[in-house]
Amino acid sequence: MTEEHAKDTRATGSPVVNAGPDGGASVLVIDPAGAGVHGTLPASWSALDAHVAWVRLPAAGPETARTELSRLGATGPVH
Repeated sequence: MTEEHAKDTRATGSPVVNAGPDGGASVLVIDPAGAGVHGTLPASWSALDAHVAWVRLPAAGPETARTELSRLGATGPVH
């Protein structure tokens, strides 16, 4: 895969992946490389008892990360 193709791939796909229960603690993952292109969280994260918001910056941009932080912070602590 060429470097240009890899950049194009990271810029496509779901910009934000949300998973897990709402209303409690949350984890905000800021993915500057945009590696999580599958639209789901890694299977090993399913054991977390927290809501996870995975923001892929190449697809979403920094404003989306700020919006997610504000949204999650309104319902509980964010890690």
